Amino acid sequence: MQQDYQPGACNIGEKELKVRQKFLLFFFSLTVALTIATHLTHSLLALLFLFLFTYSTIVLFVEVTTRFCVLFGFFGIYNFKALGNLDTIHDCRCKKRDRVKSFLILTGALILSVPYIWFVYKIACCPYLT
Repeated sequence: MQQDYQPGACNIGEKELKVRQKFLLFFFSLTVALTIATHLTHSLLALLFLFLFTYSTIVLFVEVTTRFCVLFGFFGIYNFKALGNLDTIHDCRCKKRDRVKSFLILTGALILSVPYIWFVYKIACCPYLT
């Protein structure tokens, strides 16, 4: 187990990780429910919300599996103590590595969520638009 901050690799401890696991379960459940709702209602608004929840689910999944918080990476902070106890990163090279990792995670989530939304759109909405 990783116990310390590692630039561009690990910036959250066990307590932060548990919170993200709960958020991941919540967002994944909403993504499944919205996928079904979009298919049943053929709603473009539901499709928009589905995109937001799919994107968030993918980001959370990567955060949980890599132990790296995107938001912490952008703001140059980390936490391995109690929730809410944030430590600042002072080394510019470390901050840069964290920001690059955050950008890659967000870009990767976009690359994965767009095809999924396109697929749901083609299956659920396109046949019913006239």
